[in-house]
Amino acid sequence: MIDVVYEHSIAHLIEGTTELTLIFGLLPNNRLDVIGVSWTIGIIFLFYLLFPFFVFMCWNKRRAMFCLAASIVLNLFCSNYFFTERFVVDSFVPRHCFIYCIPYFGAGGICYLYREDIKNFVSKHRWVCLTLCVLITAAFYIVGLGRIELDDPGPWMLPIFFFWLSYAIGTDSKILSNRIMKYLGDISLEMYLAQMLIFRVIEKAGGLYLLGHGILGFIAVCVAEVIGLIIFINIYREIVNKCKLMIKQKQH
Repeated sequence: MIDVVYEHSIAHLIEGTTELTLIFGLLPNNRLDVIGVSWTIGIIFLFYLLFPFFVFMCWNKRRAMFCLAASIVLNLFCSNYFFTERFVVDSFVPRHCFIYCIPYFGAGGICYLYREDIKNFVSKHRWVCLTLCVLITAAFYIVGLGRIELDDPGPWMLPIFFFWLSYAIGTDSKILSNRIMKYLGDISLEMYLAQMLIFRVIEKAGGLYLLGHGILGFIAVCVAEVIGLIIFINIYREIVNKCKLMIKQKQH
């Protein structure tokens, strides 16, 4: 609603209405601008629709490993064949396509099937696993950054997510598991969806470069973004709760 009022554009009205249906992941080019980060929601909701097939794919460990390997091959086919000018337009973004993202869902299924084995191994070799996660992450950014496009990383980011997820499954870290992280986790979806709105507010208020263009400026914007999101989400929830209470009182 805020975007339509601000932009007063028919195109944004059409895109916003389409986003509300949650099935826009089926569009041939899932790149909508009303909620700039909504492409992930489109991918995830399409995963929900296809969940019975996903369960079939991960029915046992052998089938899950085979399907993961097949999905990586499909991912490479997408990057090197289907996502060329023969099939897509210049504005097409590879990671907005569900088929392209299947390896990440498959890796998550593997983590689920092997969760007990992963938990036992990581709990016994916690520091080794943490070191491995850090080294893999550093290697990706040192070696891969500049050679790999973030919009089209292919399967190269898969090890980073897989090993960090495995580490999180097998450890009870005070850094990852505390009251602050639990609170942020509870509102993480709202934070994700509202991040661009708060960012635009900071931008319009001239707060992007108060501390310069370096790391201090970046940290300041991140802190302001998180604080702004927490305030916005709490106000939003309070308004919604009051509206629900008013509706219930009128019904009675």
